[in-house]
Amino acid sequence: IRTRKGSLMAGPDRSQSRSREAREAWLSTIIEAVPALLWAFAADGRWSWASPQWVSYTGLDPAEDRRRGWLEAVHPEDRETALAASVPAVASGRAAHIRMLEARTGSYRWFKIMGSALPVPDPDNTDAPAWLVTATDVDDLQNLRNEQRRLLAELQHRVRNNLANIRSIVRRTGETSASVTDFAGHLEGRLDALGRIQTYVARSPAGDVALVEIVAEEILAGALREGENVHIDGPSIRLPARIAEPLALAIHELTQNAIKYGPLMTPDGSVRVTWRLDDRDGTRWLDFEWAETGLRDPLPETIRDGFGFELLKRTLGYQIDAHTTIRLDRHKMECEISIPLGKA
Repeated sequence: IRTRKGSLMAGPDRSQSRSREAREAWLSTIIEAVPALLWAFAADGRWSWASPQWVSYTGLDPAEDRRRGWLEAVHPEDRETALAASVPAVASGRAAHIRMLEARTGSYRWFKIMGSALPVPDPDNTDAPAWLVTATDVDDLQNLRNEQRRLLAELQHRVRNNLANIRSIVRRTGETSASVTDFAGHLEGRLDALGRIQTYVARSPAGDVALVEIVAEEILAGALREGENVHIDGPSIRLPARIAEPLALAIHELTQNAIKYGPLMTPDGSVRVTWRLDDRDGTRWLDFEWAETGLRDPLPETIRDGFGFELLKRTLGYQIDAHTTIRLDRHKMECEISIPLGKA
């Protein structure tokens, strides 16, 4: 209200007209609406107050949580961190992450806690200051960060493995190629096969690949189709990247040999690709078989020293503990690859 002289006179403060009970009810409503757990310590370190959210989440009785009883809700490994973040002289507004037990589910969730650097009135003793601590649920964010770190570590591991694979492919292709043209052709095909399997792995949220997709992709990449001298049969199974990548290169080599030397060069030839799962001595195994029939001429001895045979006989064993058996005669070739997948 302005006076005749233009000075400003404060009107009646409505909040002052509220009763003490009304103000307390108003503040209680605000506190209960805050999406965080709140508690306070007296200056002597005594745990003096907790919000309704704390009681609902932890299931602990505030009357029994004096001193350090409140730590029962904190994961044993995080209790020292929780104490440090709750001591005014140490906390000073610094944040810490701890796990707290949810009474309803019996599981721990991550919280970000912070001790207030400013004293607030102690509800039990207005003459002594209290220090407020807030705890905000960040479990979903923490899990996302952990998953991000895991994926980054996995990506780094896969990049190292792929670089090692590329070095091996280039070296062995060069050693077994008769000319630059031969080298370029084989190298391009092998790098393409590596790229195809990486595409499948990247598309999968779990980083695994269906075995039938690996086989079909390499068959199609060789301009072949199932039903035209090629038969594919096996149960549905998805393989982790560490197994799928070297196996895809092996299937690529088998496909290329079948096209260049094997039965796919003759009208009566055929390729049968099958696999099955078996449990042996508590371990689950994948038994993969590539069988070629109708060979017109014996396979040349030179392919026994090539990149493909080295990959099948030695590299698979080194990378994924596979056991490979190759049988050759005048009219057929069989390759059996047994791969351990883990505990049955």
